[in-house]
Amino acid sequence: MNMKRILGIILIIIGLFVVGLLIFYLTKDLRLSKEEKIVRDLTSMGENLYSEYYYLQISNGKTNEEVAEFLKKYETTGLKFNLTEMEKYSDEYKEKISNFKSKNKSCDKENTMIIIYPKSPYTKTDFFSEIKLDCGF
Repeated sequence: MNMKRILGIILIIIGLFVVGLLIFYLTKDLRLSKEEKIVRDLTSMGENLYSEYYYLQISNGKTNEEVAEFLKKYETTGLKFNLTEMEKYSDEYKEKISNFKSKNKSCDKENTMIIIYPKSPYTKTDFFSEIKLDCGF
């Protein structure tokens, strides 16, 4: 074989590999189960709600020490945001939550929630979260 032909085959193989990776990446969402999608969306929405809205509300006009003192109370019990509360945040959230279903049953809006556990030093990104689903899975 001549060098051009070998180079052409190598380029085709590399191109197929890149296309395969793109297809794999772009279809990732299709491979998730309904439950995994709900958990992913609920986690994203809840963590955003906490850091971009709730935290800003409680820290407005307060010192870091005052915010830390307030959030420390919720370090073990957590701050609970259920679907009913989250729907009030934005129309985008309401739209996503309307798709939180298992078969023909919608997730229970009171019992399905994200729980945010603030942790030291209690900035808007210092927390971990837990998801509770009541969707009939």
